[in-house]
Amino acid sequence: MPGNQIRPNARSLEDAHASALETENPEPHGYLTVAGSFERRLVFFLVGCFLSSAPLISLAVHESRPTLSSILLYIPFFAFGCALLARVRVGKRFPFTFFTLGLLAPAILVLISSGIFVLQASLWKLEFNPATWREHHQEAGEDSDRLRMLDDLLDNHALVGRSANAIDSLLGPPSFVDEEESCHYYALDQASSDIDRPGLWLALAYGEDERVISTFTSVGD
Repeated sequence: MPGNQIRPNARSLEDAHASALETENPEPHGYLTVAGSFERRLVFFLVGCFLSSAPLISLAVHESRPTLSSILLYIPFFAFGCALLARVRVGKRFPFTFFTLGLLAPAILVLISSGIFVLQASLWKLEFNPATWREHHQEAGEDSDRLRMLDDLLDNHALVGRSANAIDSLLGPPSFVDEEESCHYYALDQASSDIDRPGLWLALAYGEDERVISTFTSVGD
C-alpha cells in the first residue's frame, strides 16, 4: 500500500555493506594487483636488479657469442619500456618505482664506487714540494711522498725543455744516471732489502743540448 514502508532486515544491510566493500577493494589477483605489499615491491626490485645485470653478461660473452651479446645489451631498455607500458595499463598497482630502482641500482652502485675511488685518489695525492722531494729520496713503499707527488709534478711543473741545471735545482741530484742512454733516474718507490718488489723510477731523457726531451716511469731493481 502507498503509505506502508518496507524496513530492510539486518541481514540485508550486512550483505549490502559487504558488497560495497568488495566493489571498493576488489580481491587481489597476482603480484600486479596486490596494493601496498612489501613482498611484491621487493620482488620487482630484485627482478629489476637481475635484468640490469644483462649488460655484464653481454661483456662476458661478447667474443664467443656476439649476437647474444648484442641482445643482452638492450634488455634493460626493453624492460624499462615494458614497465612504462604496464604502468599505463595497470596504473599504480604496478610498482614502477621499485622496478625502475632495481634497473638503476647497479649503475648507482658503480657511480658511488667510482666517486669514492676518485675521492680517495685525490686525498692520497700530494702537491709537489721540492724540499719534501729531496728529503724523501730513499723512501720505499706505495705511500712514499715522491710517488704521491708525481702526478702534480708532471702536470703542473713542465720538465720537458728544462736544462740539467734547472732540473737539479728543482729535483736535486738523480738517484742513478745512465750515461749511455742519457737518462737520469729519480727513485719514486725504491726497492729495499725488506720489500720484495722492484723499484719505481721517474726517468728523464736528455738530448744533445742537455735539455729534457721526454719523461717516463720505469720499473727496475
